[in-house]
Amino acid sequence: MEILVTGGNGFLGHHAVQALLDRGDRVRVLALPGEDVSWLEERGVAVHRGDICCPETLATPMQGAEAVLHLAAMMHVWRPVRDYVAVNVTGTENVCKVALTVGVRRLVHMSSSSVYGMAWDVPVDERFPLSPFHDPYPISKAEGDRLVQRMVAEEGLPAAIIRPDQMFGPGDRLHFGRIADRLRAGEAFNITNDAPLTQQELLQAIAHEIDAKPPRLHVPYHALYAAAYAAERLPAARRTWHRPPITRLGVAFLGTDIRYSIDKARRELGYAPRVTLQEGVRLAAAWHRGAARGDPPRLLPDRRPRSRPGKGDTVDGLANEVAIVTGASSGIGAATACELARRGARVVLAARRVEELRAQAEAISAVGGEAVSIPTDVADPQQLSRLVEGTEASFGSVDVLVNNAGANWLRPVVATAPDELVGLLEVNLLGAMLLTRAVLPGMLERRHGAIVFVGSLSGRVATEPVYSATKYGLRGFSLGLRRQLAGSGVSVSLVSPGNIRTDMTRQVQGRLPEPLVVAEEICELVRRPRREVVVPRRHHAIAWLEQTLPTLADLAHRYRHWSPVE
Repeated sequence: MEILVTGGNGFLGHHAVQALLDRGDRVRVLALPGEDVSWLEERGVAVHRGDICCPETLATPMQGAEAVLHLAAMMHVWRPVRDYVAVNVTGTENVCKVALTVGVRRLVHMSSSSVYGMAWDVPVDERFPLSPFHDPYPISKAEGDRLVQRMVAEEGLPAAIIRPDQMFGPGDRLHFGRIADRLRAGEAFNITNDAPLTQQELLQAIAHEIDAKPPRLHVPYHALYAAAYAAERLPAARRTWHRPPITRLGVAFLGTDIRYSIDKARRELGYAPRVTLQEGVRLAAAWHRGAARGDPPRLLPDRRPRSRPGKGDTVDGLANEVAIVTGASSGIGAATACELARRGARVVLAARRVEELRAQAEAISAVGGEAVSIPTDVADPQQLSRLVEGTEASFGSVDVLVNNAGANWLRPVVATAPDELVGLLEVNLLGAMLLTRAVLPGMLERRHGAIVFVGSLSGRVATEPVYSATKYGLRGFSLGLRRQLAGSGVSVSLVSPGNIRTDMTRQVQGRLPEPLVVAEEICELVRRPRREVVVPRRHHAIAWLEQTLPTLADLAHRYRHWSPVE
């Protein structure tokens, strides 16, 4: 397909152009006069000089294009609202009108999640009204969004609208860079990673990746908002257009609860986030460090063939290790697969959800890792056998097994059918036992291997009887197998998480740790095996109370509706 990209020389444009080229599309880019486009010319991209504010410069670049990806926009410059309108509204109108004139078959307009405003009490979906924050960028983006909608309805513009949330990653000199330096046609779709992330978690993750101390000073929201208002008034009083160090939009963005629903994009486009927020921070930090050293810019992973080291050649000791991770389509399993791949392992992802599983494997490959997906139902012994055979055919013998697949259960025993009891046992316990049995002979023959079971704090503190029974059983199997295999060269470890932010804990209120916390612990257990690890570590006290003072634990659960994993 022949595709014109406006704004193709920007942060998002870099990644979009490369993705289109990788897909086999023919790409042309509209670039402003004077822009450095050497990286585009090196890739054989046709560059057309022009400006979306000058409609006479748009017809030639669009002539013959089957689709237009409209990314060009003004943002993050301290200019009057009229300047933003000239680019984000009038410029968008110019692009749309020329697209209609030359007969472009599809136009994708890049809007913004900021068009919805902020501080909604529920996840925002595409049906919400556009109510932008009082700032030139969201105001102009909302007006541009409405313009495209009107042209779709009234003029038959073959356009779709994408409303992404804030973006960061390699090449981002705006959002990530500033923080690091200081520490279908006619329809609209929200695009983001909908995993919850607090301001504190984001700042701590960035600080960790750039080896800086996380900020500790807390300033009340309203006080900071008032300071931002004053800071904005100063340039206006002086008749200058230097961006103030703090703005009301920035304060509102970081200081309010903003959540966007991507259910429509998942349902109608098959969209699924391919990179976890934590992995995104890691990639952005790696790029930022290189930019700070003056390294040549490389926004995308190097896909050139490369020789891999032998086993154990990396600092983490996981290079070329072959790992199977079950339950890898989301949550702890997906995070573990990403982390193992980041440390050099070759990963096989197994789960029942085919599309999500494939997306996770492709995300790992996109950043230079080695991964394949093998759809597997761990409750089916024949599929487990095919999983092992497929792994050996792809990468060779299995070195690491992470038994993570599991299902939650909340209904009372009397409301649970016998086949449901059996099914939960097959997923949470029997599947792990059978898969372990399938990989053990090869590990024992080579005297090399690591098996990690992902249990639950509910396997140490009984609350829900059916779920806890399966996790108690898994814990017993892990601890007993560990003793049985002592001295064989095959390690067995157990990680028992409390509530972690995954699909299984959607009903849990409050802030929860992210899956990466468990994934990092699992990778450490592969390198340095331990009998059992409780994550987060503060839950050790809960496990101790259950074992040492069970009567007190009974009282706490009965009278305070206490749950040990909250």
